[in-house]
Amino acid sequence: MRITANRLGGLLALTFLFLTAPAHSQAPAPAAASPTPPAYRDVERILQAPGRMEEGAFVVHAPRTDLQVTMMGQPLPPGFDLTSFIAWTFRPEGYLTSGYLVVREEEMNPVVSELRAAGIRIAALVRHMIGEQPRIMYVHFQGRGSGPTLAQGIRRALGRTGTPLPTPPGALNLPPPAGLDVNRIQLALRRSGIIEGGVLKVTQGRPGVRLQGVELPPGMGPFSVAYFTGTDANALVGGEVVLTEREIDRAIDTFRQAGFLVAAQHIHLVGEEPKLYFLHYSGTGPAETLARVVRSVFDQVRGPAVGSRS
Repeated sequence: MRITANRLGGLLALTFLFLTAPAHSQAPAPAAASPTPPAYRDVERILQAPGRMEEGAFVVHAPRTDLQVTMMGQPLPPGFDLTSFIAWTFRPEGYLTSGYLVVREEEMNPVVSELRAAGIRIAALVRHMIGEQPRIMYVHFQGRGSGPTLAQGIRRALGRTGTPLPTPPGALNLPPPAGLDVNRIQLALRRSGIIEGGVLKVTQGRPGVRLQGVELPPGMGPFSVAYFTGTDANALVGGEVVLTEREIDRAIDTFRQAGFLVAAQHIHLVGEEPKLYFLHYSGTGPAETLARVVRSVFDQVRGPAVGSRS
């Protein structure tokens, strides 16, 4: 077969596109289970919720499958920021934990009392969303000391909520909506994600953060996240972006100019260096359009955290 110059050019172009296509154009895998490291087995057993290693931290997830929450006219799967997040790291001098518990308004103060009784610091009492029904609050905490002792305090706090414990099998193994093309979203984001709790979840860690003298692994909480649900034509995205002081204005402007809602801006930790701020956002519209906006903001904050010291 004779190959003309035009055909040869086309073949070369196709070859280039194949070789340079991002790996995350493949379908995202569900969050993988892995054996619990020995240092965290007691923590997982006490909390009665599954954990796994994520970017250097052991993370326990406790989904609020008891809640039926809607936002912007869409039902929220448990993976859409309706899962309590409890992260751990172990050092020879003891355990460090941080995270948040998802609570109803009437559950918040009993939860706070249980955490404080265990010597766990309350870092923030905040909302992450705007317009959700029923209204959801988040108790951010941090603690250091004996892993089992800290875990017992957190477990008692969870017991003050309607969180189903032990976590029902498969509670987070829900697929995304059938009308949502997660591959196209990942291509627009230029980032890969996982399927968890009925959403596409994409995270971006923020290295270079220290808490109480310990450098935090990205999986411990200083990360940006986006949750996608809905359909290609009418998607819903929400999440948070971790910022230093100098990055706040630009991130807010990018979201607002694109028609996104800014739901909250606050701290999640006390005493970290550099000081971090967390901007919560949401938006609706065509999935790829939303993904490009999120990508623009994520690109602004992709490097190590550098800012004013707390």
